[in-house]
Formats: sequence, structure tokens, C-alpha cells
Amino acid sequence: MPRALWTGTISFGLVNIPVRLLPATRRRNVRFHEIDSVTGQRVHHERVRWPQSEELEREDLAPRDGEAQEFAPPAREVRREEIVKGYEVAPDVYVVVTPEEVEQLRPERTKTIDIEEFVDASEVDSLYFDAGYHVVPQREYERPFALLVEALERSGKLAISWIVLRQRRHLAALRPRQGILLLATMYFGDEVLQVGELGTPPSEKPSERELKMAELLVGTMSGSFDPSRYEDAYRRRLLDLIESRKGEARPAPEPEDRPATSGVEELMAALEASLREVRDRPGRKRSGGVA
Repeated sequence: MPRALWTGTISFGLVNIPVRLLPATRRRNVRFHEIDSVTGQRVHHERVRWPQSEELEREDLAPRDGEAQEFAPPAREVRREEIVKGYEVAPDVYVVVTPEEVEQLRPERTKTIDIEEFVDASEVDSLYFDAGYHVVPQREYERPFALLVEALERSGKLAISWIVLRQRRHLAALRPRQGILLLATMYFGDEVLQVGELGTPPSEKPSERELKMAELLVGTMSGSFDPSRYEDAYRRRLLDLIESRKGEARPAPEPEDRPATSGVEELMAALEASLREVRDRPGRKRSGGVA
């Protein structure tokens, strides 16, 4: 059995049923890492920014008198603690919000699936459903759990609920599935594009003869849904290719240890090296008597 992602209770009225949340789906995408084709080493990404004009104007970073700025200054690594969140309100204009401010606005962590109301399952478009989770009862609470499952099955209802997952409060639907409950997180109303926003739907109606032919075709191609009949052929071919290349796989060489330096030291070293390269370039004109 997969590990529980969340434990808590289903709450409606005065009824509380302890439950566990288990994954109901899994993505099986083939994921690749970025590899340097020259060395075979893994490529890592850094958080960087380019020096601003006021930094380049400092005496220790500026070019010498009479020299043109003939190199692009290297980027400076930005430490994690220096990063804040910014919301773009206009092109390249941001409202800055600190991590502490974001944390204060997060919902209170709860261990409850709060049922808001019961609605007819036929009223809820499947487009509103997002991620799915199996809900199973804790031991000694199978009976009240089974009672809720049976009540939903007989009534044809869904339980519209609230749950806090991964520091976010989600709207969710509880519905019966093979003797247990399936919890599906839901999109909010303003997150689903309405058909009216896509333009005017086709106004031309099919003829009765065309409709009967289409119904006949649908009936001829009808059958029972069996998900095992369908396969991700692209993923299978990709995995076959990887399997055929396993004999060619070689471990990447260990990266050389770099001396621990501050961002400023690395920036200065890169700037000095760039200046030396520019000065030593053959045929470069010198001005201002600078050696």
C-alpha cells in the first residue's frame, strides 16, 4: 500500500470520521537531466543577476582611464536569502512581497476535510476536477465510513469540501469509488474558461440524415472502457531506446573542487581576467598612455 500523504478526519455536522489520503494517480513521464555533451557531467542552474551601472562605476570595478568597456561583466550569484517574490503589475514593474508576508497569509494547517454541502453529481462538470486521491478509513472507523460511502452512492451526490494540502486551501469533491471515497481537488469558478469566452459557437445544425449516420457510427464503434487497452506508445519507444543504450552509459567524471570564495571575490577575479584579455588582444589601440 502506498504511503499516506495526509491523515485527518472527514467532518460534516457532528460526525467526524478519521481517514487517510493516498495517491490515486501517478505520472510515468520519462524525465531527462541536462548533461554537458563535452564532459558528460550534470548541468546545474544558478540564480544570478547582472551587475548594475552603479556597481560598475565603483573605482575597483570601472575600466581604467581612456579604456572602453569592451567586455560584458559576469553575472553574480544571488543567495537564496536575497530572493523575494515579485508580482508584475506592468512590464518590468514589480510589487515585492517578502517570504514572511507570504507565510502570514497562508491558511492555517488543519487536519480536517470540511464538507460544505452535498450536490447532485450530474451538476458538476468533470472539467472542474484536478488531482485525485483515495480516501480510506482509519482502523475501527470502517462502519461510519462505509455509511457515508453508501449514502453518497444511493443519493447520487458529491460532497463539496475544503482541505488544506501543501500550504494551500483547496476546494474538493468527495465521491464514492469502488467501496471507498475519491477526493478530487477542484478548480475555482474563475479558473475555468467558459464556452462563451471562446466566441460564438457554430450556428449551423446538422440534417436529420447526417445525425442518424453519425449515431450509427457511434453505435458501431461503442464498447466498454478498458484503460489497459491504451498505451503511451511514445514512452514505450523512448524506454526501449534507453534500454538499448545502457551498454554505452559511462559515469560522469567527478567535478574538481573549487576553492570556497565569496561572490564578490569571484566577480573581481572574472573582471580582472576580462581586463587582461582585452589589454593583451593583438592590434588593440591604446589611448591615454595607459600601459
